[in-house]
Amino acid sequence: MGQQQLLLLVVGIILVAVAVTIGITQFGNSIEDGVKDSVVLQANYIGNKAIQYYMKPLALAGGGNSFDGFTIPGSLATSPDGTFTSVATPTNVIITCVPNASYQYLWTATATVTIAGGVVVVIN
Repeated sequence: MGQQQLLLLVVGIILVAVAVTIGITQFGNSIEDGVKDSVVLQANYIGNKAIQYYMKPLALAGGGNSFDGFTIPGSLATSPDGTFTSVATPTNVIITCVPNASYQYLWTATATVTIAGGVVVVIN
């Protein structure tokens, strides 16, 4: 083989390696985005449960116009994406999700639930 052919072969191998690396990175990013979307949906669902609790009268095991006493239902506290916890006050509920350790993500999701503002989810 001539020098030009070897050079083209090396350049081709380098380009393929770079393309594969970029593809793997993009695939990993899209998986993380999917987990974030799933966590936001789950936090919204839990937040809507909190609003239902707020509106339900005390006589029917609700909050009677208070979030105080709200807890995340057991079946919603854990999911394949993460673990959800909540802190309730009379005026709001703060729901936090920590992604499962197997994902090794460094972010958490926080949802603030109020009657005036509904459910607002922020991923830090």
